[in-house]
Parts: sequence; C-alpha cells; structure tokens
Amino acid sequence: PAQPADDQPDFDPIAGIPGRGAGPGAGPEAGPRIAPQIPTTASLFAGVIYDGSSDANGSAAEISSVRFPVRFQYATPLNNQNILGVSLNQVSSFYDFQESAAFPGSGDPLDYALAANVGLSLIHLYDRQWRFIAAANIGFSGEIDADFQDSIVGGGILGARYQVNPDLSIGANLIVQTRIQNDTVIFPVPTVDWQISDYWNLQLGTLNQLPGTVTGGLAVTHDLTDTIDIGGFVGGALGGYRLGGGHTTGSSGQHKGPANPQGTFLTYDYSPNVSIRGSVHAVVWREITLRSTGGGSVGEVEYQPTLAASLGVQIKL
Repeated sequence: PAQPADDQPDFDPIAGIPGRGAGPGAGPEAGPRIAPQIPTTASLFAGVIYDGSSDANGSAAEISSVRFPVRFQYATPLNNQNILGVSLNQVSSFYDFQESAAFPGSGDPLDYALAANVGLSLIHLYDRQWRFIAAANIGFSGEIDADFQDSIVGGGILGARYQVNPDLSIGANLIVQTRIQNDTVIFPVPTVDWQISDYWNLQLGTLNQLPGTVTGGLAVTHDLTDTIDIGGFVGGALGGYRLGGGHTTGSSGQHKGPANPQGTFLTYDYSPNVSIRGSVHAVVWREITLRSTGGGSVGEVEYQPTLAASLGVQIKL
C-alpha cells in the first residue's frame, strides 16, 4: 500500500510485522487523504532473519535457518481517489538440519529455498472515512531445481477500512493464499489501527507478507524519541516450498512456519529516508512436513521454541 512521505516506514523482516503508517492516511494527525496529497513513492528494503537452533520433540534432530528478504515497493496516485501499488519481493532461505532421520531416505528435507513474487494493489479512497483495497500476488516458492509450474503460488486480499476518528480506524481483510500441495487458505482478518496516545500505537490484522506466506498478528509501538520506536508483537505465518529432484522419497515440502513469532523490536530513523529495525524474538512453534508426489506424508517433525533475531534497513528512494 502507498504511504505518505511523513509517515513511519511500513516494513519488518519478521514475516511482516507492520511499522507505523501502514497505508495512506495512517498516523495520529491524519484523517483519510485524497490521492493528490500523496506523492509517488518508492522504497527498497533488505534484511536478515536468524532462527536459532531448535530441538525436535522426541528425537535428537535439530534445525536452524537464516533468511534474507528483499522488497521493492512503488506507489503512485492514478487520480484523486485511486492509488496503484507494485511490489517485487524475494526471500532466500538457508536451512541446516541435524539428525534428520524423521525423513527416511530423503536426506535433509531442505537446504536452500527461494520464494519470490510480484504483487499489485489498488486502494480506492471512497470518502474521508472509507477506503477499500484489492491486492493480488503470484510467484515461485521452492528449491532452485524444483519444477517451475508446480512451484507457483498466489493469493490476494480484499479489504475495507473505516476511519472512526483521526486516532482510530477499523476494518477487515479477506485473505486468499494457495499453498504447495495443500489446500488453499481463505479466512477473514479484522484490522485495527489505534493511536492510543501521542506515544503509543496499536495495530491488529493483516501484516506485511513475505512471498508465499500468510501472516497476521498484533503489534504495539511506543515512540521513545523522535527517531527511536520500540514495541512488541505476536504473529503467525503459513508457507511451503516445492522440493527439487534430489529427494528420493519426497517431491514437495511444506514448511509450516516459523509460526507464532513473538518478541520485541526497535526502529531507528537514521535519516528521513533511512530506517533501521532490529528484533529479538522467540519462534514459539515450528513444524516441517515432507510429502510424496501423491501427497502422502513422508515425515513430520515439530520443533521446540527457540530464540531468533533480525535486522533490516529500508531506504526511501
């Protein structure tokens, strides 16, 4: 979604925890704005997420991972009521499995995976209280040698938001997302953006999405100084990868998670155009499932909670 130049950046490497100003008209002093007041904007985000080593329940298996998300966003007003947004996204993920005997004959279920997509969105400013959004994305989610057609995933969002007063907006989004060799998920998500006071903000609902994932949750932000925000979040994510030809018993993999990441974050506005965000959080639940060509389960492992950390930089171009 587009965002005014004077709002806080809307980004986060943690599978999408939102920053302040998640869309046009957000912010404590702003009611809904008409498109001519929102300039054409572009931004580039890059980050790293490290999920620490986690033991499997009931076995000696362990898993750790490092992910590198990169996102480019562009938004421009089409007229005085409609804003067009374009995003290019990718996440390169590296996994390290130890004692992965729960997946017989397949070796490590995953080593390097790529998720990449392109997204389009349209925001319609109906009046100074109502705005509507329609968004869609399509992309690739799998190992590099995975079959391309079988690795295509896509989804979309239909949503509405009502500005109750300058400090509070409420709404709902309907999310649709396909998944690798699994049922398409369709579910509604309520949204709240509440500027509680001059220093506190609460956001609930659909969070920024990494390619191939469905995310949602709650974030609370405190303006510590003019350039530093701190906060806490709890969220969830679903995703999956198509495996390549190097697995003797599995041809597709579903990675459920990391799900339920929760913890604290800090955002530092280095300059008007550069923001840095870091977090220390816990991955409360994680599950890896390996499926055969026919869809049957080859192996499934749940992993114990683990600590994680992230660091990201967003530059307004």
